Amino acid sequence: MFSSYDLEEFGKFLRLQRTNCKLSQKDVNTICDVSQETLRRIENGLVVPKFTTLELLSSIYRINLIKSLNNFKTSRNVYDIYSKIDELFLTRIEETKIDKIAMYVEGIKEDSDKSNYVDFRAVDNLVKFLEALRIYISPDSNVDQGIKILTEILEFNRLKFSIDDINNEKFDVFEVRVLILLALFYSIKRDYQLSSNILLTAKDNIEKSFNTSIDTVKLIIKIFINVSYNYHKIAKHNEALNYANLGIEYCYDNSSMYCLSFLYFRKGISLYYLKDSDYTSSLVFSLSLLKKQDKMSEFKMYLDTLKEVYGIDLSDYFN
Repeated sequence: MFSSYDLEEFGKFLRLQRTNCKLSQKDVNTICDVSQETLRRIENGLVVPKFTTLELLSSIYRINLIKSLNNFKTSRNVYDIYSKIDELFLTRIEETKIDKIAMYVEGIKEDSDKSNYVDFRAVDNLVKFLEALRIYISPDSNVDQGIKILTEILEFNRLKFSIDDINNEKFDVFEVRVLILLALFYSIKRDYQLSSNILLTAKDNIEKSFNTSIDTVKLIIKIFINVSYNYHKIAKHNEALNYANLGIEYCYDNSSMYCLSFLYFRKGISLYYLKDSDYTSSLVFSLSLLKKQDKMSEFKMYLDTLKEVYGIDLSDYFN
């Protein structure tokens, strides 16, 4: 969605290739019908050359200019932003972390002032996304405003968009993060079914389109947890159990311990409501994982929650 190149330097490189071939701009226009004005603007670093234009010039200059363009990417890697956004979802969304991402975005804008191309509409959408994040963590969160902002981002470059009909849509790396935040907003509105549908759409797009990484595996695990919890909130305990089990299976398939204890917790609570006596073993295993990982504050919180909210006292298992 984002690209950043040093167009001024690339333009100089193109001019050198042309002169090395002993061609004038007029000569190039005669050979391949790229106008002199277009070529002048490209060589001066004023525009982003089209793919087709680079293909034409490549055949004349006898060099792969599409591949050469990659050598002029700026040092800032916009995909670092996605990693920082994932960190928010995988840990905790905090103002200071949002501020750091905002500073990084400002750096991209500064790059563009130095003749580096940046898709300003895409950057504007990222700024909107950060605004929605700030709304999400606000004590008096304006949920509808957050949903409006995120929906506008998803409408970008689409002739028609409806949140109720997203199963057949394809979403890019950034838009998947938008979907996850949108689902969290709908969860606040207690539209748990829609929240789950959005999360599962995000999961499908991650699995179909993106390379597997530690962060994408964690994102999918987090999605299973949230979907299971959503179904718990609307008392669909079979569905809650199903997604907890799918999450557990996914953890084992990907050799990940990330949030495995919470998935077993969700499984145990689902079994409890389904009056399955096996609920105790899932909950004890959840707590045992936390102890082994030395996550004692979470261990105590789970133990207290089970006793105070569900009337399940498992303290004897850990004396």
